[in-house]
Amino acid sequence: MVRRIIWPTMMVCGLWLMISIPTTVYLAWLESRTIQVRKETVPSARAARTMQMAVSRLQAEFIDRLRHQECIPVERLEHFDRVFNEARQSATDDVLLPEEPRIIDRVQKSWQAFREFVGPQGRADSSTAAGERNLDDVAQMAELGLAVTNACEDWVLVNRGRIDEAFDYRQRMQFRFFVLRAIYLACGPVVGVFAGLWIARSLRRSISEINVKLSLASGDLEKHLGTDHINLPGIPVQTTQADELQHVGAQVEIVSTHITEAVSVLLRARQKVVDAERLGAIGTLAAGVAHEIRNPLTSIKLLIQTAPRRDGTALLEDRPLGVVLNEISRMEDTVKELLEFAKPPQLQRIRFDLRDSAHYALSLVHGRARQREATLMADVPAVPIVMEGDRHQLQQLFVNLLINALDAVDPQGRVEFRLHVSSPEDRMAVVTVADDGPGIVESELQQIFQPFRTTKPHGVGLGLALCKEIAERHEGAIEARNRAVRGAEFVVRLPRVVA
Repeated sequence: MVRRIIWPTMMVCGLWLMISIPTTVYLAWLESRTIQVRKETVPSARAARTMQMAVSRLQAEFIDRLRHQECIPVERLEHFDRVFNEARQSATDDVLLPEEPRIIDRVQKSWQAFREFVGPQGRADSSTAAGERNLDDVAQMAELGLAVTNACEDWVLVNRGRIDEAFDYRQRMQFRFFVLRAIYLACGPVVGVFAGLWIARSLRRSISEINVKLSLASGDLEKHLGTDHINLPGIPVQTTQADELQHVGAQVEIVSTHITEAVSVLLRARQKVVDAERLGAIGTLAAGVAHEIRNPLTSIKLLIQTAPRRDGTALLEDRPLGVVLNEISRMEDTVKELLEFAKPPQLQRIRFDLRDSAHYALSLVHGRARQREATLMADVPAVPIVMEGDRHQLQQLFVNLLINALDAVDPQGRVEFRLHVSSPEDRMAVVTVADDGPGIVESELQQIFQPFRTTKPHGVGLGLALCKEIAERHEGAIEARNRAVRGAEFVVRLPRVVA
């Protein structure tokens, strides 16, 4: 199979790569070379233009001062010298062509001649007045300036010729490579047709063998293949059908059906595993129930046994009685959580305002917040947020999140409750419960909603698991994350009724 299919394909692809990659790389190099030539010649051309500009300005100032019978100040002459020499020096640093040194020398000599002629006008000790310059002097000055300008123009033309040469060479090579690729593209389909025929003839036998193997895999050879005589895989195959690909497609459909059935079996097996894990969780729940009930009962038993031996009329003093009541309350809460997790109550769906559940939950935990000296901040919108669901279970969800937040903060801590909708068209209501406590350990964030995951010294760790179950039963979601500054944040998203 590799010899008959892969290698011919690789040879064709390799031939195309052998032609396209070098040509593409070479054309890219030509492009970069042309750009580089342009970058190298632009400074020289710009410097030549600057020198031409300096000559023109000096000529203009010479004529203007000659008209007013004034001399050009030495400072102005030095300024033009500095501008001209800086431009010439910047271009001289990038000399690349053999003609450029000769042109630069010509520019320098013509400038010196021009400067020597104009120079006496700016000398303070000149004995010749500016007004005595006649038209012959102006003509000679113009001729000397033209010599400098022509030399600079020749410098520009030399660099422009280099750019033109680079562009012409690039265009010639691009045309040649275009012709080469066009020839290859014209011959490629013809070669591909003949190669395809050869590969098709070699594949016909392989397809027949694959057909047989698929039929054996489907368990129904004669029905779907329609053969008069079939050998086992690896032995020559005789078929009575002309279109082997059609038979392969039929066999693929059959095998696909078997695979679908196998996937269904695997999914059912997976569900059984999930059920088994749930049964294991229930067993763990039972163990937790036994453990949590045994300890409170032991405390109650000891207190009751020691109470009659004490003096006084009361059966129990206030402190032992308080311990008994606290233990009984903790036992009741634990049993309630275990029962709700093992067998959650049915949803009593009604249409209600989610703000009512939020206010109810806040009122329940307000006393707990005051007891812990914590600040409880609430942000509930003024407009109704209507949804369909079990208001009591959602109240329980909010209460659990608020209690966890209050337990996490230190005295004088801060807990924030916010209910909002991003936009009037948004179908999700968002409830955020945040605190400024120590936050959640990163390794616990992924498992924090799993049953029996808790960081509290008391409890079995079912509160957040119940919150997640309530949110998902309402077709919502809950997530936990750490805040950027300090503390943790729980975000609940619940679908609402949009008018």
